[in-house]
Amino acid sequence: SNINKMGFMARISMRVSGIQAKQLAQVASTLEDNENRQNAARRLLLTDLALRVYRQEHGEDPPDLVALVPSILKSVPVDPYSEKPLLYLKHGKDGEVYSVGPDRDDDKLMPKLLRRHGEADNGDFTVDSF
Repeated sequence: SNINKMGFMARISMRVSGIQAKQLAQVASTLEDNENRQNAARRLLLTDLALRVYRQEHGEDPPDLVALVPSILKSVPVDPYSEKPLLYLKHGKDGEVYSVGPDRDDDKLMPKLLRRHGEADNGDFTVDSF
């Protein structure tokens, strides 16, 4: 094979390059995860504040997040995990904004990822996740 025809240093160099590429991919993935988490936190907090303003003005939460546009928000913030608008569930007068989270699956807030979720990623992010 071609690898057997290569010299010892060439084989070592290829192995090191492979290890470095794998480590680089892991670092890139970790950075992307952190960026998504931070973007989700900022967007959820912004939207939660907009919901509080709406609640103060109307006595209850809006029927949907579109009701916040354009009087409070320019647009509904995008969920970094789905690249779609953040999600919202309303129960009675109260509503809750959320992101699909790292598993990219809309669990309809069952379960929610709470602040101490660690490495768990099966659940939706809310303001309480950060």
